[in-house]
Amino acid sequence: RALASTAASTCIINLIGPIDHSQVRTTLASFDAFVFPTYFENFSHAIAESLSVSTPVISPNTTPWTDVLSHGGGRVIGSTTGTTLPNILKEISAMNPQELLAFRTASGSAYNSWRQKSAEKHIFELALKS
Repeated sequence: RALASTAASTCIINLIGPIDHSQVRTTLASFDAFVFPTYFENFSHAIAESLSVSTPVISPNTTPWTDVLSHGGGRVIGSTTGTTLPNILKEISAMNPQELLAFRTASGSAYNSWRQKSAEKHIFELALKS
């Protein structure tokens, strides 16, 4: 909340609390980026959900998604403190519609590449059958 309050007036930052599972992908798809300032994640399902709807992710290098994010899925930051995250948010807020579309397209492509590497059924597919 403190970081969001320092954003430029042209930048709209939505801080969302819990939402119903059925609305997660729709909600994520409505944003230009998903900021996930976590200290550590085991798998980070929220990152997979965001990328699955072509919403780029900004996250520290403390998730198993660093490689996917580095290859088009979004941006990897070394720390959530300092100027890196605010600078990335300023960069995204300054993008024109074509740049935003390219950013989203790259994140969707990065997700699809990750999915194609997995020969087994993904946990999301197994959960849908339950």
